[in-house]
Amino acid sequence: MVDLREVNRVTKKDSYPIPKVNEILDQLRNAKYITTIDLTSAYFQIPLDKESREKTAFVIPGRGLFQFRRLPQGLTSSAAVWQRFIDRVLGEDVKSNVFVYLDDICIVNETFEDYLALVDKILSRLEAAGLTINFEKKINFAGVN
Repeated sequence: MVDLREVNRVTKKDSYPIPKVNEILDQLRNAKYITTIDLTSAYFQIPLDKESREKTAFVIPGRGLFQFRRLPQGLTSSAAVWQRFIDRVLGEDVKSNVFVYLDDICIVNETFEDYLALVDKILSRLEAAGLTINFEKKINFAGVN
């Protein structure tokens, strides 16, 4: 495990808001159709700037010096950077029906036709951004009566 405490001590904190689970759950009350999508290693899907890589350097004894090329977990601002990124990818126009918590995306709607169109839109936006879905956890579809 890489110790990023020194980097975190000198890092300017990113204050982009992270959603609260209870607020997301409150907004799901009227949902009749729900899909959850788990993204593969969400943070690692964001490349680090070359200037930032050297700040994440770590040593593996006997193997050498390494640097992260992708956003690692453990940086004080990783969650905020991820949340801002995924909010931009998904877009403002879907905020009332699409909720993200860390690497999980929840898509909800009250009508089946609108639900299908929204799922298609979100999958297209994820693909356009080059994001990978974790198919081991599957995409879950549910209809609520």
